[in-house]
Amino acid sequence: MSGFSWRDARFAEYGSAGAGAGAAVNGNRPQMSASTATQFTPTAYLASTDGWNPIH
Repeated sequence: MSGFSWRDARFAEYGSAGAGAGAAVNGNRPQMSASTATQFTPTAYLASTDGWNPIH
């Protein structure tokens, strides 16, 4: 990653649940809050200023 931290290139999880050591919530598995998740709907994330609707 040529000088960039892998922590800056990670995705955050939302609504994940599970069991076992790999399912623990910690600094290496950041969780997105419900209020932050509303910003990442298909329309909010993919739509542009040209009026394109990514869900139709």
